[in-house]
Amino acid sequence: MLGTYNEGTGRSCQQKSLVTVEHHYHFDMFNSVIDYQLEELNYIFNDDALEILKLSCALQPNDQFKLIDVDQICILARKFYPADFSDQ
Repeated sequence: MLGTYNEGTGRSCQQKSLVTVEHHYHFDMFNSVIDYQLEELNYIFNDDALEILKLSCALQPNDQFKLIDVDQICILARKFYPADFSDQ
């Protein structure tokens, strides 16, 4: 049987915590690690880099280009490569 995790909430010892040790390590610690990694990624990548990544998803050749989004490709070309493409 799994023990309970003492969260240090200041409850009396007669009130039992419903958070198990397994729950603490699977969810609470997982969420903490994910938050830390997201902070690191936000520090490394600026907004323009993230926008390029999002817009480049429109270029996926999967399933014979069924997911191609012409509007997203036009935004990508106009915003980040204006000297390489004309309005036509």
